[in-house]
Amino acid sequence: MLYVAVTKDAAQRSIWTFYETVGLNNVDILIIKIGAIGDVVMALPMVDAINKKFPGSHITWICGETVSTLIKACNSSINIISIDEKKLLGGTIVEKLLSLAGIWKTLFARRFDLVITAHGDCRYRLLTLTVRGKERRGFGIRNGRRWPVPGRHHMSEYLRLVTKLDGPDAAQGELPVPQVALPEHIKYEMSGSSSPLVALAPGGAKNVLRDDAVRRWPAEKYAALAEMLIRDGMRVAITGALSDMWVMESFRELKVLNFIGKTDLRGLIA
Repeated sequence: MLYVAVTKDAAQRSIWTFYETVGLNNVDILIIKIGAIGDVVMALPMVDAINKKFPGSHITWICGETVSTLIKACNSSINIISIDEKKLLGGTIVEKLLSLAGIWKTLFARRFDLVITAHGDCRYRLLTLTVRGKERRGFGIRNGRRWPVPGRHHMSEYLRLVTKLDGPDAAQGELPVPQVALPEHIKYEMSGSSSPLVALAPGGAKNVLRDDAVRRWPAEKYAALAEMLIRDGMRVAITGALSDMWVMESFRELKVLNFIGKTDLRGLIA
């Protein structure tokens, strides 16, 4: 008789691979994707892929407070654990440690069938140290190759974390449509015209960790675009946080709707 020694982790991976092969319902999946906003938008198709692959699954998503309303607007069934990303990513050493400890306490000894860390920086895996997972997947270096693969659309790479499919069999993702009502004060300012509306965000390219001016198109170029759009019968709205108010200097001679500082992320989506 032949006896084969199998480690506990290897056995768990084998069980999970079997589950994926035969199909499994009601699985518990944990997603770690903090931000930034654009990255979270590209990661959202993972939810639809999970629901197709594992019908009736239970999804928990660890995210930053800024994007929590976006995720909830796209899928209200997701259990969201929001954290203060300013303290976790850009705070003092004490603030970072306290934020990390809070996540560990919230997740302590919880069991998940699949843990997905949708960040390339391996330090994000620290968030799930107290979690028990049958299988863990994440970005990083594999077989000497970076994942996500440079030059490929990140939406496709996020989907690969769920499906493990690549090439011609790879899943094609679609962005979900958020269900959000338009705030009354914005609805009032937009009333009185049925012309198409174009929203511009000239103060973008910022997140918790950096303000990357190199990635920001000059405000005067936005103004030139706005002028062309208005001339073609469009309405133009300028959006952003209160800290973006400096861009309005470039639009002072144009008839635009100024929504800077008047919407949170949920209102902007609407």
